[in-house]
Amino acid sequence: MPTDFLAQLPEAARLALISAGDVVEVAAGAQIIRRGEQSNDVYVVQRGRFEVVDTRSRPEVVLDAVHPGALIGEMALVERAPRTADVRADGPGAVLRWDGDRLLGLFLAQPTVEAAFWKAVAGTVAARLRNTSSNAVVGSLGTSNSPRSLSTADEERVARLAADARGGLLEADAMLGRDPDDPRPTDLVARTLRTLSGELASWLGHGGLDPERARVAGAALGAALRPYLVRSTLGALALDAEARRAGDPRLLAHVLLDQPRGEGGLGKLLDAELLAMPSTRALRQRVPLAAAGLRKRLPTQRPAALLLVGVGCGVLLARLILHLGRQGATVRALDGAREALAWLDAGLGARPGNVALKLVQEDLAAIALGRSVAWHEPQDLIVIDGLVEHLPDQLLRNLLRWCREHLRPGGLLCLLGLGPAPDSALQDHLLEWPTARRAPRALAALCEREGLGADEVLHDGAAVVLFAVREG
Repeated sequence: MPTDFLAQLPEAARLALISAGDVVEVAAGAQIIRRGEQSNDVYVVQRGRFEVVDTRSRPEVVLDAVHPGALIGEMALVERAPRTADVRADGPGAVLRWDGDRLLGLFLAQPTVEAAFWKAVAGTVAARLRNTSSNAVVGSLGTSNSPRSLSTADEERVARLAADARGGLLEADAMLGRDPDDPRPTDLVARTLRTLSGELASWLGHGGLDPERARVAGAALGAALRPYLVRSTLGALALDAEARRAGDPRLLAHVLLDQPRGEGGLGKLLDAELLAMPSTRALRQRVPLAAAGLRKRLPTQRPAALLLVGVGCGVLLARLILHLGRQGATVRALDGAREALAWLDAGLGARPGNVALKLVQEDLAAIALGRSVAWHEPQDLIVIDGLVEHLPDQLLRNLLRWCREHLRPGGLLCLLGLGPAPDSALQDHLLEWPTARRAPRALAALCEREGLGADEVLHDGAAVVLFAVREG
């Protein structure tokens, strides 16, 4: 049965939300949502039948039918992303429309209404995921890969985890509103996120649910908590789909700088806790580990030929630049995004005159797929940072093979990776930042299979740095 959104709300919250909305009469065939538009308005169907339509197809495809009581477009309130489908009236109807900005103002003024609203959204999303049998986009209208089902037990656990996390964060926000200097919210936010991370690790982590079921449950929980996560700078950057597609380096830069920022006091506290979690801490820790190992291995009698693959190497290069100036070096930096290369160049600032930096825009995906036709002269050192944790074994082996072909005999490969960590499920599902975690021994075994003998493995918590030598 369709879920009646308003019926899930306590009476006081329901009356406040109804008062904040406008009843809009909709003529047959009229569209209330248009694909591609920027809008964060949210709707509840009051009367009539509405259709979610993909008008790009000829003939057009009706993706789903929406009936009275149904909530439409709520994720656009969070994501601020363009709509991905059209919604139109199948006949005369009416909707209760909330202006997104006005709704957020109501939430700011009445936190209890906000808590009730997002709890009802979590229940609505869970019911929708459980009952749908197609890739309908009702409600998300800004997300993709709609999951197919959610069991009753999973739905209940999603609702409980979301309610517990929201409760802790709302309490911390209220404390900050009364006294911005109150030290208690810092501990409360930390305990809330760490408890949530532990629950996710045991439920959605490796060895728990099957991957598809974990994805479905994680998506529902992420939708419920997204309004809070995006108040932190790390959460906002991680959940910005457009930035990810463009290869935006700001997320990595924010993690490496380790300077908490966010929307208001709660956003800054959330950001500080996310930056302190094992995975983000490992991204910082592996850079000095790699730099120390590379300084010992640079040629001492001649200029070095160094190839950096991935813009993540920029911070590492900054740590090495003066050391490279002792004998001189030619450094080639490869990345698929021109903006990322420009960021690397600008971040280095002044450098020794005998260190030449060449920026090369090259499709890193083609390298990992074994399809790259570009050739670079053999190198003394190749450094891979920011790729290893995003590649499955077969693609990583392709990359390792490419590295071996571009190393001189006896040349050195440096891989920066991530090992298993207790917060990996939180990072994968709530921050939509999935990574491939490998223990040092597993990473070394992959190198050995491609003729790269492991020379040394450094690790600190989840930070893994492996040095491997080209054999033969």
